[in-house]
Amino acid sequence: MAHKLKFKPGTQRNRKLKANPDKYKLSEGRPNISMSDGIAPAFPLVPHKRLNTSFQDINTQDYVVIPKGRIVSCLLPFIDADLNTGAIGADGTAITINSDDSYYGVSKAIKGLIVPANGGGAVSYKYNAADATTVPGATSGMVVEGEWLQVPANAPIGCMEHDVYQDVRGANLNYDMRNKNWGVLSSQLIKIPAVNIALLDEFLSSVDGFAADGSAPVAADIQSNSSNYNASGTYGGYKAASTKYAFFSYANDDGNDSNEGYGGQLLQSDALGNWVAQKGIDFGSAYTAGAYTAGTSGTAETGSYVAGSFTSSVAVRNEQTAGRLLGVDFRYEKDMLDVVQGPYDQKVAGSQTLGLPDFLYNFAKDSIVGSGGDLAGTLGGESYVGQDEAYAIKAAVDAGCFGYAWIQLNIR
Repeated sequence: MAHKLKFKPGTQRNRKLKANPDKYKLSEGRPNISMSDGIAPAFPLVPHKRLNTSFQDINTQDYVVIPKGRIVSCLLPFIDADLNTGAIGADGTAITINSDDSYYGVSKAIKGLIVPANGGGAVSYKYNAADATTVPGATSGMVVEGEWLQVPANAPIGCMEHDVYQDVRGANLNYDMRNKNWGVLSSQLIKIPAVNIALLDEFLSSVDGFAADGSAPVAADIQSNSSNYNASGTYGGYKAASTKYAFFSYANDDGNDSNEGYGGQLLQSDALGNWVAQKGIDFGSAYTAGAYTAGTSGTAETGSYVAGSFTSSVAVRNEQTAGRLLGVDFRYEKDMLDVVQGPYDQKVAGSQTLGLPDFLYNFAKDSIVGSGGDLAGTLGGESYVGQDEAYAIKAAVDAGCFGYAWIQLNIR
């Protein structure tokens, strides 16, 4: 026999609804302030549209304006400005785009325009013949060879992890720039080519072949069209190397007092965004054996410094500090790379480069040739007549002229 279930409504109680406590309410306009970690900040940028070109990518035919590894800063993006694309319309007038309203303009998601860091001094970058056919002028057409782009004094925000290509948006109907935005590295262990200018001068048996006065250019060298760096015949090796590479340059040998290139040294940008030892603050006294006696600007400290190991100019972290040098490695070959066979005419890393990484090999080659060195002549007191160029380049690396700088990037 089936039993029928009977449902009876229970007693209805009169209960009120409690108001939501204030502590559970959400406040409007209080978003999370954390956007990303500090290694590669989520801060989208694009290159300044009128930057000088560095080299051309042979695969895409696009031009690179900032090589990977270079220290950079940024300018605020244009606000409602008309930008020249360099292209000429059918009516013969310049084709311009509006930075805010045009499809080809600077997206409002972009936070700034990338420019090379300059060590805190205003600089003027001179346009060359290649720029005259690729870089748009201020209002129409292309720039004129010999003109210059003026960039105000700035401070670093990071370094580029990848090559930055020229902003060509708006110049072509069917082609846009390779990246819609770029980011920087602010905290990372990086490895870039390095050159010891003092030892390279000795190897080349010439003075200032790589750089005038034996050091990388500072802002004062590039402040006008007629400044030291922009004059013809100066900084030959530096210019050749800087075209394709970001690098660390320093001067240190047994006969000078610069003491650059030691582990732990603070680094900053030179006038073009390449790495140099940070300039120190003179405390008015020198390190002496056994102790350090501070001058009027410092506080006395005891220590066991060796006389002459450091200069009296002590580098102090400031807004220009970009990182710290761990060391420079110029001891090659490694990992049996010298026995890896490769095509002779391509000079890829292996037996054809005598065990040198091809990136370092090409950097050294461009630096030597740009400095006036003859890879088929006499270098470092040895004759390389009739020999493959790799022997001269390997000898320069073995002499400590070139290597890889290991740098702890740390912009904070």
